[in-house]
Amino acid sequence: MSVRSLGSLPSPRRALVLAALLAPGLLVVPGSLAEPGEPDEPRTPTDAAAVFKWGRAEWRDEFEVKGPPRDTWQVNKPERVENTKGMLSLESAHRGSVKALATDQAARYGRWEARVRARRFSTHRTPYQVIWELVPKRRYKCGSKSIVLAQYVPGHGSATGVVRSRPGNELDFGIDLDLADDTFHTYAVEVTPDHVSWFVDTVVLHTERRPEALSGTRLQPRFRLQAAKGERMDHGRLQVDWVRYHDLDRPNQQSIEAPEMTLSTYDGACPPAG
Repeated sequence: MSVRSLGSLPSPRRALVLAALLAPGLLVVPGSLAEPGEPDEPRTPTDAAAVFKWGRAEWRDEFEVKGPPRDTWQVNKPERVENTKGMLSLESAHRGSVKALATDQAARYGRWEARVRARRFSTHRTPYQVIWELVPKRRYKCGSKSIVLAQYVPGHGSATGVVRSRPGNELDFGIDLDLADDTFHTYAVEVTPDHVSWFVDTVVLHTERRPEALSGTRLQPRFRLQAAKGERMDHGRLQVDWVRYHDLDRPNQQSIEAPEMTLSTYDGACPPAG
């Protein structure tokens, strides 16, 4: 907008734009200034915490410092895990899994949420599985007592959520999603003494109250690119925009009533001792 064209604007609007044009170093985009008294455009939440009013996060990582992640992240391949462009990035090789575990956060109950995306760089070999999960702080063996918030292959059209408890209980669900390369989705779970609820992109999908879903174990956040044993894999990448933990102090401000999951048996469970 030129100074000459300001005459067509109402006086209050003209004064605002003129001040912005004359301020050194400022770029004015036409239409970017609201009329006096008009509210700013409301932000559409992408996180369940905002929609259900969980309050301030008790623990979080926004991955804003470029380079290696905080030393509280335990990674199995440091050369393949770094903070870049404000995200935690796990970059695969052609063999072997890549994992990042947050060792400074663990809780029996609460709400965990992360905004995640992934990319598959080729389609010639076996694809990596992208997994955002909570694993027991101690005695994690054979997948028992874990919660999977999202598991999928980049480019495929569905993701899976799972909760497992001993000796071999598994409750799971699937959801159709756009999982094209670098497409973000936000996955959350609420774990309480009497229920577990799953959220995808701010929508509650399932609330499970059966005892098989309730292990009461201390859980830690983990991200991984899971390789198939002995297979040569396609190059893949998992990126986490942010991850947060909220306690249960604030009740949900919307209903979390939702269908149960599918109860089955976890085939990978360890056999009983003896």
